[in-house]
Amino acid sequence: MANIEEKKDKELFKKFRDNSEMTALLAIFAGLVFVFAPHITERLIGYLLGSVAIIAGMFFILKYVKKDIKNDFYSHDFVTGVFLIIIGCIIYIRVNVLTDFFQPVLGLIVLYSGVVKLQTAFDLMRMKFTTWKMVLILSVVNILISVVLLLRPGFLAKITFLVVGIALIYSGVSSLVASHFFQKGVKKYKKDVDIIDED
Repeated sequence: MANIEEKKDKELFKKFRDNSEMTALLAIFAGLVFVFAPHITERLIGYLLGSVAIIAGMFFILKYVKKDIKNDFYSHDFVTGVFLIIIGCIIYIRVNVLTDFFQPVLGLIVLYSGVVKLQTAFDLMRMKFTTWKMVLILSVVNILISVVLLLRPGFLAKITFLVVGIALIYSGVSSLVASHFFQKGVKKYKKDVDIIDED
């Protein structure tokens, strides 16, 4: 029974890692587009984001279809995939309207990323790992960047795409770093707990 529970824990941990890394890579990709292709129109960026959402949705649905339902029935991959596809389709249909909301929406995404990293920092602190301080710094910077995007100061109007791109790249890279520290922390924490249990 213990082996079954341990196997489920490993599968859930792997799913968390894969999902967080995929999200981070998508953020980095979108950021690179904003930074290195600022000449493309907002409409094309809208179509690109819509396509990314639809592809990500198809990926989650494929994961749901391929998974072992007996060992993973708490997953929400299918629902997540459907919602991402719906969001992608809405972006395609209403691209002219949505372009006005790119910066605040992306600001909220960056804010969410920062808050998630903030929780990761607190989790590492509770597990007594010194790396929590670095993750905390990453999260605070992430949150401050999101505030700038949400406030939309006038002096950034001419370089909006560049600022948004840098924010997304930072968010993605810092998420990968935070995820790395968290994975190492959890593995060491579990190892220490197992040693205590054996004693």
